[in-house]
Amino acid sequence: MNYNVMMVSLGCSKNRVDAEEMLGVLKSRGHSVVSDPNKADIVIINTCGFIESAKQESIDETLSYARLKEEGKLKYIIMTGCLAQRYAKELEEELPEVDAFVGVTAFDAIADVIDSLGKGNKQYMRDINDPCFLGLPRVTEDSSVYAYLKIAEGCDNRCSYCAIPYIRGNFRSKPLSSLIDEAKELASRGKKEIIVIAQDITRYGQDLDGNVDLATLLDELSLIDGIEWIRLMYLNPARVSHEFIDKVAENKKVLPYFDIPVQHINTELLQSMNREAGSEKIYDVFGYIKQKMPNACLRTTFITGFPGETDEQHREVLEFIKKNPIDNLGVFTFSEEEGTPAVEMDNKVPAEVAQKRADRIMTLQKRLLASRLRARRGEEIDVIIEGKKKGSGYYGRSFRDAPDIDGTVWINTSKTLNVSDIVKVKITHTYDYDSEGELL
Repeated sequence: MNYNVMMVSLGCSKNRVDAEEMLGVLKSRGHSVVSDPNKADIVIINTCGFIESAKQESIDETLSYARLKEEGKLKYIIMTGCLAQRYAKELEEELPEVDAFVGVTAFDAIADVIDSLGKGNKQYMRDINDPCFLGLPRVTEDSSVYAYLKIAEGCDNRCSYCAIPYIRGNFRSKPLSSLIDEAKELASRGKKEIIVIAQDITRYGQDLDGNVDLATLLDELSLIDGIEWIRLMYLNPARVSHEFIDKVAENKKVLPYFDIPVQHINTELLQSMNREAGSEKIYDVFGYIKQKMPNACLRTTFITGFPGETDEQHREVLEFIKKNPIDNLGVFTFSEEEGTPAVEMDNKVPAEVAQKRADRIMTLQKRLLASRLRARRGEEIDVIIEGKKKGSGYYGRSFRDAPDIDGTVWINTSKTLNVSDIVKVKITHTYDYDSEGELL
């Protein structure tokens, strides 16, 4: 029997790729993909389990669809993703409204799961270290100018606060040939921007035979016709070398956009986090990027309230932000994740202190970023068109802006442009995060 299936994907962009592949599998088996819950027979909730707030969002989302099911508007609810992987047994008891729980290495069988709904079994799990999925069909948004390319699964970093290795397994690279085939397929759909993602893309190739690494992959991707921009996300500073930065600078298709989560800048605290890069290495990486590419965009994230963090160590983060022109920044307050070493650490920081420190970081960053944006007025930049705004004009993103998390460039023009066009824009106004300009 074929169903109308709706996907609700929460959390990171890696989760989004999983969701697109599940929908691809379902569509290939004759099921229909819908976006309106009132037209859906089945809702799949692709959950996140990274931190406590993400877990709660996944639970709340599930409960909202459980109410629709109680009202007879839905037949089945399926929970997939990280939360389902880690807590399937507990969730089956607490959420009887959910008809199936599918693990992160079992979602390729999502069509078989649907065929088995109502037949007794609720949990579909496999070893978290199973090989990566290769060659699965994907459903991507037709109107989107970009697509994510997930190059690996799992993580080997073992940061003391992070549960990802316990949920997603060890780091496993996808073969180079498989990734090139996938990227060519995405390019054939009109995707001009490929965003390279994994838990840590700098580890790519470490587990593959042959001389393959991230730089090799980028060289191969840049040869694909139709791909104009290649964006890098989730670089570990410990494995970002001067040589790698030089190669990015030389590759015209790889954007000078560096998403490098550092989590902190105090070396003692970084060691407690089991992070490989200390303060000296982080300063070196950020400094060399700006030396080599003065106009490069830097994005990073910090954790506040990690066990033992002092006011003085927090001030080191503020000084780092002042000294480094960071374009985009995110902050998490420390979340105790079951089974991680950080849970057992002493000197816990009160939640309200952690939140105040996070607020202080974002207040500083907002002020500094507004100043840097004002300095860019009059600058001429390339912008990829993503849509038409109300009235006249369009909106898009520059190389500085990753989808969903960074800013937007609003373009004033009476000319007709097409989605995915890359045009030159002169910036005339700037706001907290967004910019406005005129088409040249």
